[in-house]
Amino acid sequence: MGSKMVVLVVPACALLFGCTSVGKVQAGCEQTTRTFPELASCLRTSIANSDSNRMQNSPEVKLYLLKADQLAERVRKREISDLDARVELQTLYLDAKVEMQTLFVNVRSPEIGRAASTAPAAAPAAAPAAAPAAAAVRPKPTSCYSTGISVQCTTN
Repeated sequence: MGSKMVVLVVPACALLFGCTSVGKVQAGCEQTTRTFPELASCLRTSIANSDSNRMQNSPEVKLYLLKADQLAERVRKREISDLDARVELQTLYLDAKVEMQTLFVNVRSPEIGRAASTAPAAAPAAAPAAAPAAAAVRPKPTSCYSTGISVQCTTN
């Protein structure tokens, strides 16, 4: 049987650009635009017109939009290809998403976060005694789903 945890008001998606989600806005813009400069313009307009104050005022979203504008300018100047710009913006988005998910795990379980951040990058192959300790530090599988303004998580 799993334990349940409710995180009120600040679900993981709110930490990363707001629940309206830059990812959803980006997916919509990708379907309606052909070039990267058009995509960047669509992102800026869609976020400015969104009903999410959190997303409009987020420093992470501001950085994302500035990077999109910068990449669009580089594409217009033919310094990089349209595809390279898309890859770079998507990489920024995914890096931010991973960072926020890590923050969310550390907030939920600081001892796991501390253990993971202080663990060596690679354990030596000749140290089998360290394996049981590493296994004890690994977080248990957790599944979460949105319930209104909160997230319901179950850890198995």
